[in-house]
Amino acid sequence: MPPLIISTYYHFLSCTVLHWAISNQTAAEIIVSRADHKKEKMGLTSWENSPNGKIRKSDVIIAKNYLPEKELKPLNRIVTMYLDYAEDQAEQGNTMTMKDWSKKLNAFLQFNQKDILYNAGKVTAAIAKSFAESEFEKYRPIQDKFFESDFDREIKKLIGGLKNEQLFRKIP
Repeated sequence: MPPLIISTYYHFLSCTVLHWAISNQTAAEIIVSRADHKKEKMGLTSWENSPNGKIRKSDVIIAKNYLPEKELKPLNRIVTMYLDYAEDQAEQGNTMTMKDWSKKLNAFLQFNQKDILYNAGKVTAAIAKSFAESEFEKYRPIQDKFFESDFDREIKKLIGGLKNEQLFRKIP
């Protein structure tokens, strides 16, 4: 397998394992269980242009964007601890394969008394992506109907500050 594919796979696997450790759901399971066009903001708690910007299709396929603060804080903390550990290993000159790192990640999670993912989960990434994008297509018209851009807000402020006669005065 080419190195880029291996590292991409490891990154994907690590994210899924870390999501599981915090929520007992894989990244794909989080997306499928929380993406809902009927919910406010489609169930997202954050997105690239949050809190006032539009939600985009690329936002709805990221599991982390659905996590509430009570899951996000421990996820960020465990990721930071693991990256610090990995950096320390690298500084000590301990070279490891991706397989070694996978074992280290499980040992690290076990040490931190987190649940360990032993299978691929119940939902594939492809199914989660397709589901989230389908929900987004249903949500998009709802968002468009109620979305107020920065430009719209500024125009309302300007108009609100003017009196009717100023808006509709006669031009000589």
